[in-house]
Amino acid sequence: MDLAPPPPAVVIQMDPGGRIDSRMQEIARLRANGTRVVIDGYCASACTMYLMLSGQICATKRAVLAFHAPYRCRTGGAPCPEDLKVFDPAVTYAQLRSSPAPVQRWILARGGLTAQNLTMPNRDVLRFVPLCGA
Repeated sequence: MDLAPPPPAVVIQMDPGGRIDSRMQEIARLRANGTRVVIDGYCASACTMYLMLSGQICATKRAVLAFHAPYRCRTGGAPCPEDLKVFDPAVTYAQLRSSPAPVQRWILARGGLTAQNLTMPNRDVLRFVPLCGA
C-alpha cells in the first residue's frame, strides 16, 4: 500500500494578517489536508488564527505574534485610516475565542484585544506553541 507523502508545511515568515473569512477557509483546508504550519517570523492579526491548528503548528525561535481587535473599514479599502475603522465587540470576542485558552488568558492579562497591536515575544510564543523539531 502506497501512502501519499504529507503535504509540505506552510512557513510563515512575514504575515501581517488579512481577512478573517479568507483565513478561516485556508485553515479548514490545511486542517483537512493535515498540512503543518511553521511560524518562523512575524505573524499578526488574522495570521494568529493558525493557532487553531493544534497538533499541526509549531514555532521557531524567530516567531513573534501580534494581536488586535478585528475591524472593518467604512470605505471597504485597505489600508484603512484609523478614523474609518469600525470595531464590533461580537467579532472581537469571536476572534479572542479562536485562540487556545492559555493564549486567551495571556491576551486578557494585557488588556484584551484593542485597536493597538499587542505583541507576544518569542519567549511567550514558545510557552504556547511547540518548538519546531523539538
